[in-house]
Amino acid sequence: MDAPTLAVEVNKACEVLTDLRYFRDEASTSAALRTICRLLNEAAGGEERSFIYQVATSAGGVSALLGIIRCCPSISVLADAASCLSLLVQGNERAALDLASRDVLSPLLPLLYPRKQQHSSSSDERSKYPLSSHSRFLWTRERLPLYEAASSALRKLTYHSSDLERTLAQRGGIRLIIELSISPEFLAETSCYSPTAKKEFAKLTLGQKYMANAAPAPKTTRSDLLERFPALASLEHGPEYPYYVVDLVTYERKWVVDSIIDTGLVWPNHAPFPEGAEPVWTCVGVVCVEDPGHVWCQFCIDKPKPKVDAMVAALRSMAPPTGDEVIDDIPEVGDFCIAYFEPKYCHALSSIDKGALWGRGQVLGVEPGAKLRLLSLDFGTTATLPLSHVRPFLRECSGIPPCAVPCKVLGVAPIPVCTVVQENAAAVLRNLAYEDAAYRKEIVAFKGVEALLQVLTF
Repeated sequence: MDAPTLAVEVNKACEVLTDLRYFRDEASTSAALRTICRLLNEAAGGEERSFIYQVATSAGGVSALLGIIRCCPSISVLADAASCLSLLVQGNERAALDLASRDVLSPLLPLLYPRKQQHSSSSDERSKYPLSSHSRFLWTRERLPLYEAASSALRKLTYHSSDLERTLAQRGGIRLIIELSISPEFLAETSCYSPTAKKEFAKLTLGQKYMANAAPAPKTTRSDLLERFPALASLEHGPEYPYYVVDLVTYERKWVVDSIIDTGLVWPNHAPFPEGAEPVWTCVGVVCVEDPGHVWCQFCIDKPKPKVDAMVAALRSMAPPTGDEVIDDIPEVGDFCIAYFEPKYCHALSSIDKGALWGRGQVLGVEPGAKLRLLSLDFGTTATLPLSHVRPFLRECSGIPPCAVPCKVLGVAPIPVCTVVQENAAAVLRNLAYEDAAYRKEIVAFKGVEALLQVLTF
C-alpha cells in the first residue's frame, strides 16, 4: 500500500478513536482498532510501521488509544486496544520510547493486576501499584485474551526501553509478572484438566493401592475442597469431611504423577506440602477420580477393623433390588441411607465401575421421576438412583466415618488454556534480568527462576 493511501486509512481509524461520539460505541471502537492492527500486520517492514505510528500520533490516535486502555469498561475493546499497542511497538524502538515518555505503564499494568485495589492516600502505595478503573477486576478466564495482549505489549515495551524497565520495577511490576506466570490463582482460573487427562488418570489409579505421603490440608483450602468436590458443597449437615494432600507412590517406588505427566496431558506442579504440615506415610486406595489433581482415597489404617468387618458383612448379605420394592419412608436431603450403587447410575469415574454393590450414602437432592441424588460415603462417587435402590440406614453401618476421603494430589497441575501469558511474562523477566543486577536479585527473591523453569519445561 502506498504512503498516501496508508495515511488515509490510519487517519480514518483515528477519527473514530478520537471522536467522543463513538466512545461508548464498542463495535465502532473495536473496528477502528482492528483496522490499525490489520495495517500494522500488513506493513512491509519497520519503516512502514514507523510511518503508521507517526500518522497515528499526529492524528491523536495514540493518545486516544491510551485513554481507551485507561477508561474503557469493555473487556473485548480493551483486548483490541492492548493488541494494537503491542503491534505499534513491535520492532519500533522510537514508538516504545515515545510511549514510555507518555507513562504507558499507568494504564497498562492494571490490566494484569489480579486483586481489588482501593485508592490509597499513601504516595508509596500509589507509586507501587498504579490504580485505574480496571483494578477492581480479578483474574478470570473470560479476560484471558486481554492478559495475552497486555502481557505481549509489556514484553515488547521492556525490550526497547530501559527507562520503562526501571519504572516497571519501581511500581512492583516484577512481582506482578512473576505472580502472573506461576500464581496458583491465575493458573486455576486459566487452566483446566481435559476429559482425556481425567480418563487416563482414572485408568492408571482406580482400584489401585499405593503408599502415600499424606498430610491434612490447611483450613484455608476449604473453598478448594468445595470447588473440586462439588458434591460436598450440597451437604448442609452430616459428617465433617477431612481434606488431605497426598503424594502417591507405587509399591515399585515410582511416583504416580510422573506417569500422567509423561503423557503430556497435565503440567508438573513443584509446590511442596503446605507450610507447617507434617506428612506421614500410610497406605491408601484410590476409589474415585474427580480429575488428575483431586481424588477420593480410602485410608487403610484409620477405621476400627471390627466395626468395618461387621458393616461389610451386613452389606454383602443384602440381596440386589428387584425394582418392585415399595419404599414407605423416603429419605430427605442430608439423610443417610443404604443404596445399591450401579455403575450405569454413577456420575464419576469410580472403582464402583467394576461392579454394583450396596453401600452407605447421603442424600444430596431429590430428582424428578422418584429418584434420589446420592453421595457414596465409601467410594466418593455421586449417583442418581431410583427409590427401589434405596434402603433405611443399617445399625451395623453407624459410628464409622466415611471411608472415602477427598484428597489433593501433590505434584500435578492442569495445563493452561493458553501459555501465551506465561511466555510473555518469562520474556519480560528475561529483559529485566539482562538489564540490571538489582532486577536479577529481585527476580530471584520473588521466585522468578521457578517461573522461568516452569515455562521452559513446556
